[in-house]
This record gives sequence, C-alpha cells and structure tokens, in this order.
Amino acid sequence: MTNHMDNARNKFPYLAHNRITILLFLQSVPLYVNAAIEVMILVWVVGFIVSWLIWFIFANKKRWKEILPVSIFASWISFAVEAWMHYVYNLWSYAGSGILPLFGNAFGIYLVVPYFFIQYLPQERTLVKMLVYLFLWADFAIVFEFLHWYFSKIEYHLWWNIGFSYLSDWLLFWIFFKYYVSTNLQKLSK
Repeated sequence: MTNHMDNARNKFPYLAHNRITILLFLQSVPLYVNAAIEVMILVWVVGFIVSWLIWFIFANKKRWKEILPVSIFASWISFAVEAWMHYVYNLWSYAGSGILPLFGNAFGIYLVVPYFFIQYLPQERTLVKMLVYLFLWADFAIVFEFLHWYFSKIEYHLWWNIGFSYLSDWLLFWIFFKYYVSTNLQKLSK
C-alpha cells in the first residue's frame, strides 16, 4: 500500500529537487543575514570614522574649549532623544544592530556637525543672516538623512516622516545656537 507522499513523488518528481533547493536556501539564510548585519555595522563604523576624519582635517582646534561643550550637549540630546523616540515611541528605526547606530550618531556625527555649526557662525548675526545660516545647516542635515532613508539605513514609523525630521533639524540647530550664546562660551577662546 502506498501513501500519499509516494503518489505525490511519482506524479511530481521535481518536488523532491525543489525541496532540497529550498532546504539549501534556508540553511544559507543565516549567512546572508549575518553578512547584511556585518555590512550595516561597517556602514555605521565608516560613518563614525569619516565624521572624525573631517573634524581632524577642518576643525579649528584652537577654539575647542569654546565649541566642544556645544558638541557634547548636542551629543547627549541626540542620545537621549534618539533612544526615547526609537525605543519608547518607535518613530524610526535604523538598519543594523540596534545600539550601534545610536552610539555612532551620538559620538560621531552629532559631535562633529554642531562643532562646525558653531565654528562657522556668522560674525554679524542679523535675523536674515541667521535664518539663512540655519536654513543651510537644516538643508544639509535633511539631505544627509534623505540619503540614509533612500539607502534604507533609516525607516520611519507611525506618523513620523522626513518633514518632521526637517522641522526638528531647525529646532536642534536653534537650540545649539541658543546654548552657545546663553552659556557665553565664546569667551573661552579669547
């Protein structure tokens, strides 16, 4: 007496071959996943290194006492807000290991970008000049984020989108500027 599987094998011999192919594929999936994770880690590590290389090449290191406190302030804001929005509200997520992008951003780009933002502040700070300056930096930040979104390094969830990121960039740069002015840090370089 034959069972139903024998009948299926006789009628559809290609199923056995396909089953082997599927099993081989499923065995290789962890390799692909591990390779993808390794690439994502590499992307964040390279981003961190490139941020600091740019700082070492272009930063005015004579003003570090004046500017570094703003960068550290920005880094802590980044770390707290990103952790809160990512893990509590799940408004966005990063590709790769969950904690690595958080640290890569907080101690990489969010230390370096505010440094340059303060370093290149206009000497004459009229309303129009400051709005143009904030516009340029917010545009730089949103183009950078757009590239991360386009290459699937960041994904938005719930109601968050790139428009809210753009508004938050304006707010963050304004906060960095106000922190710099209100703490009177420019006196540290004189």
